[in-house]
Amino acid sequence: MDCYVFTDEPRGSVYGELMDFCCSIASTMLLVVRDPQIDPGASIKAKLALLSPFLVDCAKESEWPGTVLYADEATVYRYSPGEGLQGLLMQQAAGLFSWVHPDAPEDLCFLRRDGGVLLVTISHEREAYMLLSSAEFEALQRQFPELASMLQKE
Repeated sequence: MDCYVFTDEPRGSVYGELMDFCCSIASTMLLVVRDPQIDPGASIKAKLALLSPFLVDCAKESEWPGTVLYADEATVYRYSPGEGLQGLLMQQAAGLFSWVHPDAPEDLCFLRRDGGVLLVTISHEREAYMLLSSAEFEALQRQFPELASMLQKE
């Protein structure tokens, strides 16, 4: 797998293409709510409620792809990508970095069936990357050339 860093934020239809691509490959999607001792607020609760049909589990954790907390924990929500998830993700965010507190859960990530990373987002730092095989990147270039043009191989 090669690491491809986003040089620009996928927004609008390109964000939709990214969600299509990730939902077609991944077996798990993650979202994070920081500081589980504090009420996350109405906006985050509403987004979590809309995604609840896809919820597999949630747990307090100190680590997820792209982040390690040394003194705190956050609630990590795990979802199963299925029919309709991509549309919900499009309705709730204008772009990849829109997943940021206090308006939304953070750090949208997608994982493969083997637990390996597909997409990592560190929303508040406006950073994201994908781990892709050569065949996956070539497929991305064919299907979604504008999205592929935002990725730079590290």
